[in-house]
Amino acid sequence: MIIRQSPGLSLAVHPGQAAAVTRHATWLPPVRDVPVSATLAAIEALMARRGRGLPVLPLAFGEAGLAVHPVLRRALAAATAANGYGPVAGHPALRSAAAGYWTRRGLPTGPDQVVCGPGSKPLLFGLLLAVGADVAVPRPSWVSYAAQAAMIGNRAHLVPVPPGEGGIPDPAALALRPRQRRP
Repeated sequence: MIIRQSPGLSLAVHPGQAAAVTRHATWLPPVRDVPVSATLAAIEALMARRGRGLPVLPLAFGEAGLAVHPVLRRALAAATAANGYGPVAGHPALRSAAAGYWTRRGLPTGPDQVVCGPGSKPLLFGLLLAVGADVAVPRPSWVSYAAQAAMIGNRAHLVPVPPGEGGIPDPAALALRPRQRRP
């Protein structure tokens, strides 16, 4: 294949075929170099311990390898007959349940205000791309949240969470200075 590129345009030519022109999305920010993931380092340490025959309960990442509850197993098995894509924003029953959770905790929420997805990392990354601004990240937090902001050139302002506050930062600690634009 021969590829000729210019800003926003690529011309790909396969031998014996006509040229195909593709346009690249220019609105996406460039992805920055990403350091070695702390999660990957934890998984490597876990595997080394297992390799030495030591017992390990893997809580360094979202898939801890714990047994699936029988009720959930039956629900998942019943859902296999659907055999297709679900609603983009998530199933209505799941969205209603999430809205009810927040409403019961004093934040009135309707199902139309909820989007469900495959996990926090892809949802937050999509949100970071859509917002395109610096973000406040509670400290402590999951290792990839600040890294995701840095990947697309945004700053993560780490905001301390006082003990006993359920992961919610002190609102006074959220006062931020305006961002200085990079040249």
